[in-house]
Amino acid sequence: MILLDVIDAILCKTFPTTLRDIAQRWYNGLKAGSIATWRLLNRQFMLRFFMNIPPEKSSEELYRCRQGEGETLRAYIERFNNQGMKIEDFNNDTVVQSLKKGDMDGSARRQAKFKKLKTYQEVTVVAKKCINMDDRRRHKTSDT
Repeated sequence: MILLDVIDAILCKTFPTTLRDIAQRWYNGLKAGSIATWRLLNRQFMLRFFMNIPPEKSSEELYRCRQGEGETLRAYIERFNNQGMKIEDFNNDTVVQSLKKGDMDGSARRQAKFKKLKTYQEVTVVAKKCINMDDRRRHKTSDT
């Protein structure tokens, strides 16, 4: 609506239609006439609810994502990818290094060419192969 250059009054009137639950109750509890501009409504809303806004995640946070003891490579890669999807400033080099470093049992690192990979896409292709090999190995072990 801002892109359409809509006036403050319309922004303020339509805003509550985007709210639910606690935010809707907060809005309904505002004193009539206490909000004169969109800017003021925006500011009041942010002051009230800014703690509920999840912090942005950065690529560097993936350095803390490590394969847990006993965790399969498949589970680790899935967890790593889920965390990676939440990252705004996706830095390819950082993500690749984090994934390489976090592979604790070394199953992906055993691939000689894993060390030469440069892009996240390249790493995921090799990781998928490693996951399949790991799954087959686990399946054979459980059969015996």
